[in-house]
Amino acid sequence: DKPFNVSVSANHNQNTTQRLININLPDIAFNVNTQYPFRRKEVVGELKWYENIGLALNTNVRSLSSFYDTARNIGRQLVEKWQWGASHNVPLTLSLPQVGPFQISPSVSYQEKWYQEKLVKSWNAADKKMDTSIQKGFYTARDMNFGVGVTTRIFGMYTFRKRSKVQAIRHEIRPSLSANYKPDFTGKAYYSTQVDTLGNTFRYSVYERSIYGVFTEGKFGGINFGIDNNIQMKVRNKKDTGEASLKKVSLLDGFSINGSYNFMAKSFRLSPFSLSARSNLFDKINITANAILDPYLTDTLGRQVDKYVWSEKFSVGNLTSGSVSLQSSFRGGDKSKSTAGTGQQNSMLQQGYDANGYPLDEYQQEA
Repeated sequence: DKPFNVSVSANHNQNTTQRLININLPDIAFNVNTQYPFRRKEVVGELKWYENIGLALNTNVRSLSSFYDTARNIGRQLVEKWQWGASHNVPLTLSLPQVGPFQISPSVSYQEKWYQEKLVKSWNAADKKMDTSIQKGFYTARDMNFGVGVTTRIFGMYTFRKRSKVQAIRHEIRPSLSANYKPDFTGKAYYSTQVDTLGNTFRYSVYERSIYGVFTEGKFGGINFGIDNNIQMKVRNKKDTGEASLKKVSLLDGFSINGSYNFMAKSFRLSPFSLSARSNLFDKINITANAILDPYLTDTLGRQVDKYVWSEKFSVGNLTSGSVSLQSSFRGGDKSKSTAGTGQQNSMLQQGYDANGYPLDEYQQEA
């Protein structure tokens, strides 16, 4: 009955052909569930706005060692190759009452990472190659994000004749818009250095070899936008004339487009568009598709040009990556017995929420 949990794990694997050994020891995860420090112990009446301020903690610590099983002492190699890192995330949330059809959600997040070394690359003009220096120690980096988001839901319905097998098609649109600001706390961790004899330079981070990666460089002050769509159909079974003859069929579980615009960037302010679609055919086959569209033109060498694609051709952007996955499951036994997943979904429906956590409308509450 505590608001926190901790898990500790270890893993070992090795490739006998390459004689490569990988050891993770230990991996620690410590999480504190969302707490409401300003909430009264005994709530009488409605909650005050500040009583909905929630604070949580997610901490992960990982250490690993990777080396080859050679004639050298294995224990010594394990210590020499040993790496560790930690990541801490403290999200601060506030649930405000709904304002008409809009849900407003402010947020503040603080993230900190711990590193064991700094790695600096430099160009050796005499030998015409890159040199690397490593500084061991304890180093930290942090990042913060402030934002406020607004979401709403828009519904549209097209009905058919009463005797038609298809009774209605319903379209739900979920637009979202948020304003975000991220200060540049990690600018000092980045540097530029020459990388070849032609004098070309590249920008690196001193923490690039860390386990948990690095924070992005630069400020962000702009907007994040997105829109999600859901299409359902209500059909009638002509063999059944009762109320139970109506059945809802999902044509499109979701089709979303997301992106951002950084007003503080000197160039390339618009981010690539992220597209995602998901559907369930015949309640058997789950289809998921994802794609990334780059809104900027490229030159003959494939480099980005700070000019939008639609300024020269009818297109939203150039496809840079995409994927499609299909998933299905087959289960025997009595279909009338609900599984654990179905029970959880039914529980959410009974509480007045769909699988995505949105409150049900009148159409969704129908049997």
